[in-house]
Amino acid sequence: MTDTDEPGVRYEKRDHIAYVTLDRPAVLNAMNLRMHEELAAVWDDVEADDDVRVAVLTGAGDRAFSVGQDLRERAELDRQGVVPPSTFGSRGQPGWPRLTERFNLSKPVVARVDGYALGGGFELALACDLIIASDRAVFALPEATLGLVPGAGGAFRLARQLPLKIAMGYLLTGRRMTAAEALRSGLVNEVVPGGDSTRPWPVGRGPSCVALRWPYAPSRRRYCGPWTCPWRRRSPRPSRGNSAAGTAPTRWRAPGPSPRSASRSGGAADDFRTGGSSDLGGSARRAQHRPPPLRDTRPGQGPGRKGCPPHMRAASSRNRMIVLWRHGQTAWNREQRFQGTTDVELSAVGVEEARRAARRLAVLAPDAIITSDLKRAAATAEQLSSVTGLPVTAEESLREAFTGRWQGLTQDQIVARYGDEYAAWKRGEPVRRGGGELDTELAARAVPTVERHAGKLPDGGTLVVASHGGTIRACAGRLLGLAPEDWISLAGLSNCHWHVLSEEPSGWRLSVRNAGAPQETEFSEG
Repeated sequence: MTDTDEPGVRYEKRDHIAYVTLDRPAVLNAMNLRMHEELAAVWDDVEADDDVRVAVLTGAGDRAFSVGQDLRERAELDRQGVVPPSTFGSRGQPGWPRLTERFNLSKPVVARVDGYALGGGFELALACDLIIASDRAVFALPEATLGLVPGAGGAFRLARQLPLKIAMGYLLTGRRMTAAEALRSGLVNEVVPGGDSTRPWPVGRGPSCVALRWPYAPSRRRYCGPWTCPWRRRSPRPSRGNSAAGTAPTRWRAPGPSPRSASRSGGAADDFRTGGSSDLGGSARRAQHRPPPLRDTRPGQGPGRKGCPPHMRAASSRNRMIVLWRHGQTAWNREQRFQGTTDVELSAVGVEEARRAARRLAVLAPDAIITSDLKRAAATAEQLSSVTGLPVTAEESLREAFTGRWQGLTQDQIVARYGDEYAAWKRGEPVRRGGGELDTELAARAVPTVERHAGKLPDGGTLVVASHGGTIRACAGRLLGLAPEDWISLAGLSNCHWHVLSEEPSGWRLSVRNAGAPQETEFSEG
């Protein structure tokens, strides 16, 4: 039996989830004609089976999601004249219509990308509704370097899911995009650790999963399009339309067209694109449309889930989350000065960053907010308090590390004066920067405070911690169980960006890293 005769797709259904696996790991899951035919049958079955609520698409092995079309097979078929020359789309060819052309597929598809997603593999991921990537995922449309055109949707989907200039940079050069770059651009929903095939990915649970939460009722197909959630909650902000009302009910909507239909219709694609006229990024606009955690707030009912339909109850109960949120920009950040415990205030840009970030974090419906008592962190936390109505608890233990002689110096000055000390610290060695605190001492005073407040959360609760770059790195490293010399790998948190730690039976897991809208400064200390 030849490779062409072997099945190239694994398909199974469990717990209302259809798992679709591209299964040609020896050729990095390159897609031949047989795979396209099998995938067409799979998507037909997913659409027809009312017991399936979401599909998960991934690639076999740990090297690639898919590197796209099997070019060796294509070249051989072209030489034999068996298949007509390639055109945009796949109409008339085996395996049509493909996922990239199923604009009316009513059920959400989640792409789990580990390793390379190149060419048609990247186009396949772009056609999915959500993308969860491992930290070693690599995306690219290299067709321009081969004299080809990404004709399965990449030419227009990428330009509608990214800002135009950024998308054109990738389309015209074929250069690669890392998982971290994709997350910052809003192209992927979540980045998770890769390399451990025994560890389950966050499908069926967690903040970014829609396995049982998507607004789809199998017995009532009319809910597949734009819908209005029957549960309302009061907005914590005063109503702009009626000042006498004080608050106004907010109705939550799921996005109408999926990225597949948005790619064809054009107008709705802005909901899946970073940037635009709104002051929120693409992921924030998607989050605005997501139904809120469903909680019964009637007197005497406690945190129950009464009133939810059966297919949504499982998603409304989730594990606790900790959001480690760095403060907005200060004048010293712009000058790249180490702030340490110096009480520097937010700049005007920092206040605006905090205001915008607060609107995005409010979508998570936090249960508690704590902050460092330094002005820059406290002012950042107050922006979230003004949106959610939650009180803010200031904790001295959440201050930035004391860095002694380094405080007030720019990065270049520190390298010039304390080059060896700075280099040792960047290597992850235990260093008292400027004669100040060790990172382990910083973690020893900050982590117990975070754990104490997290311990007070209800089931499925969310704690937001507004603090500083070094404090967040130490807290995340300790909570994740990393060795102190590896904490430096968590550096790089931008102003008003955040990490999200999700609770699992084995401990805390980094589910989101450096999330937030693009910022002007990337300096990560203080």
